[in-house]
Amino acid sequence: MRYLQIERAFPGMLLGSDVLDSDGRILISKNTVLTEQFIERLINLGIPAVYVEDKLSSGVELKPPISPVLRSAGLTAVRNKDIDSCRLIAQKIVQEILHNGYHSLDMQDLRTFDDYTFAHSVNVAVMSCIIGFGMELSDDTLIDLVFAALLHDLGKLDIPTEILNKPGHLTPEEFALIKTHPIRSYEIIEDRLDISSHVKTAVLCHHENYDGSGYPKGLAEQDISLLARIIHVTDVYDALTSARPYKKPYSPYAATEILEGGKGTTFDPEIVDAFVKYVPIYPKGSEIELSDGTVGLVIENSEEHNMRPIIRRMEDMAEIDLNSSEYRDIIITRPSAQDYFDLLEEEEQRKQMTAPLTRYRIMVVDYIGDSYREISEKLNYLYEFQWAKNETSAEGFIQKYGKPDMLLVDIDGLEMSKDSNRSMLSIHITHEIPVIVLGSYKDVTTITHFRQMGIQNYVLKPFHIIYLQSEIRNKLETLR
Repeated sequence: MRYLQIERAFPGMLLGSDVLDSDGRILISKNTVLTEQFIERLINLGIPAVYVEDKLSSGVELKPPISPVLRSAGLTAVRNKDIDSCRLIAQKIVQEILHNGYHSLDMQDLRTFDDYTFAHSVNVAVMSCIIGFGMELSDDTLIDLVFAALLHDLGKLDIPTEILNKPGHLTPEEFALIKTHPIRSYEIIEDRLDISSHVKTAVLCHHENYDGSGYPKGLAEQDISLLARIIHVTDVYDALTSARPYKKPYSPYAATEILEGGKGTTFDPEIVDAFVKYVPIYPKGSEIELSDGTVGLVIENSEEHNMRPIIRRMEDMAEIDLNSSEYRDIIITRPSAQDYFDLLEEEEQRKQMTAPLTRYRIMVVDYIGDSYREISEKLNYLYEFQWAKNETSAEGFIQKYGKPDMLLVDIDGLEMSKDSNRSMLSIHITHEIPVIVLGSYKDVTTITHFRQMGIQNYVLKPFHIIYLQSEIRNKLETLR
């Protein structure tokens, strides 16, 4: 079989593998002759590539590391946040890989943008298992590893799809929301006594960097669990090699170069070495170009051939062992100048997206505390919150800790007497603190009082947290 970008497919080609939808249903069967209509349909569905059978790829057999049925079950379990099913699927993935004896991974993933999160979790689980298998982890540890990999991005399912699938690059605020997903994933399983601490820790810490620069805890080296260090590598690799609405996929070679460049900083060097050993840089069935202009198809890439594969030359079907002395001066063509330019541009945009946020301090004056709990729980990834029961308590905190950048005043439960009005107005004016008033539709009179006091910003309850966040951001813009 030969891996072919869908844009390069043409009518008359023979499909070498079933094309499946995100539920594991066959869209187009293996051995189907492609037509213009089939190709157009696949393009419209967002399928990035297909496998085809032709003379050049004759004899190149590729088997998925797990069965399509099991893969489909994994997608469904992750989509439904079915923790118990994920545990059973983790056991079956380990059983299939141990039974099949896979020491390498060649079958490249074919999926649409819409099912990325679910397919990504299954891919990370499979790759993590293969690395763990190569590192001779015990069967029980492999199951924990795969289970954690299936669960690691569950928290993303609570993040709006318009952010996850945003065509452009994320803003720093949107990226800060994305960064909450390890904690969100962990909170889904935190109270499950039937899930081991190894699994929970791996889910929580899969974005910790080897040098301590990761999140959410800033752990480093051996303080990061082994399972988390493995998932971190496979998670990043699969994200890099996947097509997303905002980027083209990196080639396996380019993605591996990024992993190698992150050894000792982002990633555990031992895990990257294991990854490179068991996940081919040049998968079977993929085309490569040599420095002498030769174009060929990779037909063998295991062990000593991982970096220097055996290829079948396109022009005459001759087989070339790039490890042989005859070809020692021939190199595999690296990414083009345009590819490097794209990488540099991507890195610059990534730096802007990951730029540290200014952590503004917001005091919530809330007699009951319900608004404070809701707001701080949902927006604590952006701001630091402090709770004051009333205006007297608020003034005391200001005197002790300094003024906050903003006041959110929930007028429900506050006795809005003239003295109270004057006190809140005094805090607002004396300390020059921007104020947003939170009130209900029944508080028209009170809101009128505040407007008369010169406080024009108010949000009526029940409020949508995104709307409140927008109001806060607009108000804080004046401080920058």
